[in-house]
Amino acid sequence: MNIQEICDLIDENFYKENNYHLSITDPEEFAKQVALEFGKQCFEAGITCFEENNELEYSNFEDYLETLSK
Repeated sequence: MNIQEICDLIDENFYKENNYHLSITDPEEFAKQVALEFGKQCFEAGITCFEENNELEYSNFEDYLETLSK
């Protein structure tokens, strides 16, 4: 999924739940959600490479994010 598709999906899903677009009403929160989703996608794409080389340090994206907040 490319970045535009991620933006569209997040905004569409938010609109379905709340009847307004997050990108318009709260662009900072929208950007945060887009960045997290894009980061998760990149993390999952890279995990295959690390698994093949037995260098896997984090089991999932959430574990990785927790280490960043410490």
